[in-house]
Amino acid sequence: MKIAEMNFEQSMAALEQSKKIIDNPDTELEALLEAYENGAKYYQRCQQILQEAEQKLNKVTEALKGDN
Repeated sequence: MKIAEMNFEQSMAALEQSKKIIDNPDTELEALLEAYENGAKYYQRCQQILQEAEQKLNKVTEALKGDN
């Protein structure tokens, strides 16, 4: 699955998996670098989803203010 298609929970799970690889002292350098790069992408995806959620909440809040 492409990262852009992942939901928040999937992205967090993948980020946690990358962290486990990074935290493992037996991880070879190449795998470590790949896990770090992937983890950065999963982190960005999580941030994107959270920003979109915040925008939706702001719209709802503004709409509710207008109904009063």
